Amino acid sequence: MSYLISDLKPSSDKQVSSRQSFEDNLSSVEKWTSYIDFEVKQGELKRAACLYERAMASSVDMMNHLGFWLKYIHFIHLTLKDSSLARAKFE
Repeated sequence: MSYLISDLKPSSDKQVSSRQSFEDNLSSVEKWTSYIDFEVKQGELKRAACLYERAMASSVDMMNHLGFWLKYIHFIHLTLKDSSLARAKFE
């Protein structure tokens, strides 16, 4: 399962403003995690999935962060209910 930016529903001005503050500060695992948690709380699961993928692509540090990987796999398995994708990401 892969999500594209074009698949995402439009945002209101308030949502864009909230997201911009996150976008401007994506310097650590904690910042990425906060942004993803925000999207999940908003019910924006496609956006959260895109953010996980962006985070992984953003740096070697993110790709090597075991805790972040485990959270991502947990998200795929329990939130998106896609155990085959979760298994593929784990391998």
